[in-house]
Amino acid sequence: MRKLCAGTVATIETKLEAQKESDAAEVIRLEQEEAKRKADEEREKREEERRQEDERLAEARERLEKTKKMAEEQMAIIRIERELEAKKQAYSDAQRAAGIDVDDACEDEGSDSSPEDQPVRH
Repeated sequence: MRKLCAGTVATIETKLEAQKESDAAEVIRLEQEEAKRKADEEREKREEERRQEDERLAEARERLEKTKKMAEEQMAIIRIERELEAKKQAYSDAQRAAGIDVDDACEDEGSDSSPEDQPVRH
């Protein structure tokens, strides 16, 4: 009976030791899975943050380009206005040089009445 008990105890101890090793291996596997899951989550979080930052940068670039284009267009408008003023001045100077009364010409241009209604000037 002693041998039987000793054999049973030895078998149970062997199985218990094998279960402990199996449990330890399972704990290690679960820890590795958890570590991998956390690493994946962190990677995905960094990728999402990077994507959002790229979006913000793209929006900022777009706003900058629009602002730059508006400034260029404003400069073009100012340049065209200056050219127009210079042409008006040249036209006015040419009229004066030709002896045309600039004030009379301006008044006639602004009138809505027909030429028949205009008083005759001598």
